[in-house]
Amino acid sequence: MTTTSSHIISPPFAEDVQLLLNVPKHKPILGHRNKVAISVFIAPPGTANVPIGCYIYGLYDLHHQIRRSQVYQTTLNNSQEPLFDMTKRISHVITKKYQCPTYVCCTGGIDPLAVLGIIKELITIINEQWTDEDNAGQP
Repeated sequence: MTTTSSHIISPPFAEDVQLLLNVPKHKPILGHRNKVAISVFIAPPGTANVPIGCYIYGLYDLHHQIRRSQVYQTTLNNSQEPLFDMTKRISHVITKKYQCPTYVCCTGGIDPLAVLGIIKELITIINEQWTDEDNAGQP
């Protein structure tokens, strides 16, 4: 069970980007095996007919110690180097923060320097998807 939403975000010093987000209906429980993935698609607004860009699958490893948690990633579709690096970074942060599988796709002419602003707004939007009941007992 998931929830899908669409947002336009404005990272600092960069053009607006459209964010399509698919998150589990309930917040992933940290330290548990979470099977429902968070899916993120990031593109400039109005780019519906653009070929798919970089697409990365991230998986959190629960078997490592907390301080040495590990995120494994595989490339499902490769792209230009700056877009690839940005997609990997976003996938790594989201996978590690929520300890659940992620699918992250970035396409189009997104400014790689805007990645920190995109991640910050993305985390805020993801957290807003869950109610206070879902956040009970979460750090």
